[in-house]
Amino acid sequence: GNYADYRMTLKDDEPAAEKKITSLQSSVLVQSSAAEKKRMSYKEKREFDMLEGEIASLKEEKKNLETKLSEGKQDYQELTAITTRIGEIDMLVDQKEMRWLELSEYES
Repeated sequence: GNYADYRMTLKDDEPAAEKKITSLQSSVLVQSSAAEKKRMSYKEKREFDMLEGEIASLKEEKKNLETKLSEGKQDYQELTAITTRIGEIDMLVDQKEMRWLELSEYES
């Protein structure tokens, strides 16, 4: 064939070559991400252990505040303070649980 035929065969082969390159890149990324998984440092292990206790204590505090709230013996200011603290506790628990999940991924 001539040059035009040669170019046409190259164009036909390009998608297959691109797929091959893409698959190679993805396999390299998978291997590198597996290699990047590292062990927890001492600080991270300590933080991981402390987070479990902190989450439990925050949940216990929330439970106690909800009990106080259900009694209904407080005035308006105390009720407002209790509900504000319950909201803060919810946010803290969410943050600590997300961090706990991040750290737990190191162990697996």
